[in-house]
Amino acid sequence: MNKGSGIRAALATAALAALLGLTGCIPTAATGNWQTFGSISAESTVKPVQTMIFSDSIGYQALSGQSEIDRLALATGHGALVNAVEGASFSHFVNNSLLPNGEWAVARTLDRVRPRVTVFELGTNDARILAAEIPTGSGYTQADFTGSLQSASDKARSISACTVLVNATTRPQTAAGYRYYAQYVNNSLQTTVNAHLGFFRLADWDGYSRNHPEWFLTAAQDPTQFHQNADGQAVYRSWLYGQIQAAYNSC
Repeated sequence: MNKGSGIRAALATAALAALLGLTGCIPTAATGNWQTFGSISAESTVKPVQTMIFSDSIGYQALSGQSEIDRLALATGHGALVNAVEGASFSHFVNNSLLPNGEWAVARTLDRVRPRVTVFELGTNDARILAAEIPTGSGYTQADFTGSLQSASDKARSISACTVLVNATTRPQTAAGYRYYAQYVNNSLQTTVNAHLGFFRLADWDGYSRNHPEWFLTAAQDPTQFHQNADGQAVYRSWLYGQIQAAYNSC
């Protein structure tokens, strides 16, 4: 590591240490310069970080605990925050009260963190909710998803240099009902990218993983076959690192 990189990494670590003290939140896990919070306190004033990832627990599990993640922090000279909630969708992060005082999570978090790159890794759970595999209590329609995606995208576009949207798997092994809604979600993500070229990037996990059933849980383990096994999580982790690094190189 050269002297400049060492200084940047040290500054990133110091900034995130200050962030921990300011938020008053206890991270559910930490790896190097990457911290995971259930929420960012609305009362906190945090220093900017370079990457903000909104994720479900499956994406978080794939990202946590490995040196691959630290490589991104070192490459950018800054750390990143992962806001992960089990079963999270665009609607959960935009419309539900995930913060103690009722503030909306995406708007409040992006206002506080102001990342250069925002990543939404949520589409799989939107497909599962639309397929009624995950009940929401109040119903969840395609219009609900589209509105939530638009709101999250608009906020990210107003804050970040670019936003990465990770799509959902539609591979043949995926249960038919879930595959149909995953394709709807993916089409909506692509429409967002097309409408704002240069601001949004599509991370095509669907295309990358389609011919690799060995990366996913079997039907006996997971009837939806959306979720990765341990090998698939390792592949996903390295792949997503590359997607985020590519975003830094172009925006």
